[in-house]
Amino acid sequence: MREDSSKPKRIIAAMVCSHDHWGSSIEVIKGIEDQANKYGYSLILCYHEGRLDKARRYADQLADEGIAGLIYSPIWHEDASAANTKLLRKFERANIPLVLIGSPISYQTSERFSFVGSNGYVACRNVARHLIALGHRRLAYIHSPVGMISAEQRLAGFMDAAKEAGVEVLPKHIKQPKTLDVHAQGQQEIAELLRCDQAPTAVVCMHDIVAHNVIRTIETLGRRVPEDVAVIGFDDLPSIRMLEPSLTTVAPPKEEEGRRAVKIIHGKIAGTLHEEQHIYLQCELKIRRSCGAPRANKR
Repeated sequence: MREDSSKPKRIIAAMVCSHDHWGSSIEVIKGIEDQANKYGYSLILCYHEGRLDKARRYADQLADEGIAGLIYSPIWHEDASAANTKLLRKFERANIPLVLIGSPISYQTSERFSFVGSNGYVACRNVARHLIALGHRRLAYIHSPVGMISAEQRLAGFMDAAKEAGVEVLPKHIKQPKTLDVHAQGQQEIAELLRCDQAPTAVVCMHDIVAHNVIRTIETLGRRVPEDVAVIGFDDLPSIRMLEPSLTTVAPPKEEEGRRAVKIIHGKIAGTLHEEQHIYLQCELKIRRSCGAPRANKR
């Protein structure tokens, strides 16, 4: 039975990737739920697991139910921009306020929709600066297999920091996995990097699961982290925090992202927010063993 359309709608939805897949969604969800509760909203939680078929089904159902608002974490798909944009149009046609979280997807969608996420450009610029300060000059970057603004911003920050320091990043040291399976990403790429001439001494990975794969592959190949190769990840996933050696990584303010997203949705629903908002939150570099900071500082 449909809700009485004369009554204010007090149900919002969040479509996110399963925490079993990325490990950080649970922190985002905590922020969303806490802020939604403060405003008196109930929350429908949909885990799309990065699967287009599940995301389509949820989008059809939620648009038909007429929720008050939607927080949407994009699916990482081969044709990410087109696939996500098609889903978002369903909510546009239903006049459902929405905000993107994690990635603005593309330049086109960033102009049309509000967004809350981390400032990946500054974060990865700081990562590269940190490695260069430790004495590294042969840097490598394992990029996202999917073209989204957030991934491009991270790479741009890394490259700009290297350029400002006069460090050349060789084209062969920028690797892009060919698989969407995060549990395989980085394995082939680090093996190729270690076999090439002028092999890198430090590798920055686009997220922590890739960094985990990279470290394990380095060890399988008889090398050591950080003695032979420094490794840095991104996301500070709860499931990675027990990794040995402990992983140096970028920690985005995930709970705050969730809270800010709900504040935007509430403003749209209440009619107090009329312009799209684009919020980039600052991250923290968590320096642990995998970057080799203590050893490098002695050089």
